Amino acid sequence: MKYIKLLFLSFALIPCAAALSQTTLPIEDGTPIAVSSNRHAVFSNGYAVVNPPVDNNDIGLIYARSGDTRWAEHGAVAVPGCAWPGSVEQYGVYAVNDKYLVVGMACNDPVNSGIAYTFTRMSDTEWVQDTVLEGYSRPWDAFGKSVAISGDTIAVGSNPGGEAGQRGRVTMYSRDDNSWVLEQSIESINTSYQNPDGFGDSIQLSDDFLVVSHFRGSEAGADLFQYTPTGWQPHSEISGEFFALNQNTLVTAESSVLRTYSLSNTNSWDEVSLIEYPDRFIKSVALGDEYLAVALRDDSKINLYRKAASNNWQYAAEIEGMPAVPTEADQVFLTIHGISDQSIMVSRNAYPVNSETISDTYLLDISQIEDNQD
Repeated sequence: MKYIKLLFLSFALIPCAAALSQTTLPIEDGTPIAVSSNRHAVFSNGYAVVNPPVDNNDIGLIYARSGDTRWAEHGAVAVPGCAWPGSVEQYGVYAVNDKYLVVGMACNDPVNSGIAYTFTRMSDTEWVQDTVLEGYSRPWDAFGKSVAISGDTIAVGSNPGGEAGQRGRVTMYSRDDNSWVLEQSIESINTSYQNPDGFGDSIQLSDDFLVVSHFRGSEAGADLFQYTPTGWQPHSEISGEFFALNQNTLVTAESSVLRTYSLSNTNSWDEVSLIEYPDRFIKSVALGDEYLAVALRDDSKINLYRKAASNNWQYAAEIEGMPAVPTEADQVFLTIHGISDQSIMVSRNAYPVNSETISDTYLLDISQIEDNQD
């Protein structure tokens, strides 16, 4: 099948963030969020959804803005857990916009193929369960391993994790009246690689583009699909370990290199800029309408960039994650969960000297960042 390849027409080198630092935002200036598992959290479209503390029966707590810079709990949703006691995935993964919420429960066991629950926002504090999306009745299918939502479209990833004869896939659903209906099942562009192909383990959805991570032997990358009048069609392939997609901007990260792309008038993703972190490794990235955030491994800071002219990115500020008390810490790890409405959601794991581990999550206002662009 033919598809459009990525073009690399324009290129700009952005200096290392440390040389340009002008504004520092302490993570503890943000609103603390009660989370039991840092890896199960999402922040987009003005809503944060997290796993609640372990003594809470709800599977997801929903936070929304309360005032100019603070956030407060605005509701909760509950779904059944995995039926098999040995299930790997007992907690949900989330995707949310201003109208809908989807919770994926991969389970990943020989009894359940996985399931995804959808919710519709009825008011600021009420989310009502909607259509239940079921998998393919394949043991170990891990349907719901990843989820994404954009407008009236939902994507649910399945990643069997190497079970013989089972490839990963992404199932697309569209909104029809008051329910979600199956639209299309998508498999990897390159079918020559057998399991585990990693396809469906991570997905990004924005407007008419879908990004699905994969593995090609020892190489990590992603397949890009575009929605057309005939459905979702293969568009291109791209290398990278982490991906972020927002409208006409695509970000890829691999090892110590981050690249940004812009969708051109000729329907190709053209490379616009490159950010390098010598002798460092990128841990997570997040992309909003105006800001790009990058977290590095073994680093207590997050680098923030603001979109400049020609879709380029200019360094704007850093978020400091080092705990105020205690001041001595062996290691601090930060994870970005998303950027929305000039706010960012960040989890911190700190390992202080001769003290208990600090594990917390914050919603931090970044609108206060000074304009550092020339």
